Amino acid sequence: MKNLTRFMIYTLLLCTVIGSIAVACTDENECSTLGRRELHCTIDTIVDEKAVSHKLDFLTITVAVIDSVILNQDTQVSIISLPLNYTSEQSVLVLHYDAESVETDTLFLTHTNTASFISMECGYEMKQALTSVKHTTHRLDSISVKDLNTNINGTQNLSLIYR
Repeated sequence: MKNLTRFMIYTLLLCTVIGSIAVACTDENECSTLGRRELHCTIDTIVDEKAVSHKLDFLTITVAVIDSVILNQDTQVSIISLPLNYTSEQSVLVLHYDAESVETDTLFLTHTNTASFISMECGYEMKQALTSVKHTTHRLDSISVKDLNTNINGTQNLSLIYR
């Protein structure tokens, strides 16, 4: 009986030590899993007065003020995720519908930027919420706003409706 008790105590101590080492050696930094909050948009068209999923044959998305490409020559696009500007409360994005960029639409997105502290390891994240959505109408007919707050979980924010 004495040996059984001694065995149980040693086993418990060994499990505790191994468990402590395993936890100490794992990287529990969740900063990389948080991701950047974005606007998640569907591409739709109107059929019988209802919005239905649509695919754009070709799409490139650029930032208007700087030469930055968000989406480069993608085909059969039905869903897009758009980052918003951290340093300004306006984001201007240009949608190019062909390789020559002859016909474009521009999105003028006004939003709030609110820094939110996560932890000492992760620092801050930027929470953003739309306050205004305007656009040109060369191919893009209208925009339906579903949710004003950017997110990391793929919740739909906008429906871009094409003719």
